[in-house]
Amino acid sequence: FPVTISDHRLRTCGGHIHIGHKFERDGWGLVSFIKYMDLYLGVPAKIMDQGKKRMELYGKAGAYRFKPYGGEYRVLSNFWVFEDKYTGWVWDATAKAMTAWQEKQIDIDSEGPMILEAINNNNTRMAEALIQRHNLLVV
Repeated sequence: FPVTISDHRLRTCGGHIHIGHKFERDGWGLVSFIKYMDLYLGVPAKIMDQGKKRMELYGKAGAYRFKPYGGEYRVLSNFWVFEDKYTGWVWDATAKAMTAWQEKQIDIDSEGPMILEAINNNNTRMAEALIQRHNLLVV
């Protein structure tokens, strides 16, 4: 979607995560996996990422791209690339999201409205509730 920015000096940078996995050809496997990524990464990032201005413009829940090797999760900013504790968190949380998706550990669609609220409206109270409910990683 096109973004209108009043301050043309504003620059943002995404911290996209590239996932190598052979998802089904119809793409629905990737779409359902992205929902788990929203829970395991997008929700905790609402607590850890202090760059609120980018969130007004980019990084809405479910942002992804198909790639020949799998997919690209496009929700996070680049806050996580500057410290080892955050890069380790991305690695671990992505692995947990993959396992949860493969094993269908969570009825992810029933959690969808809360996940959307936490990510799209920067609702940290909702994020904290989801973190507690699902014992999500936060550093």
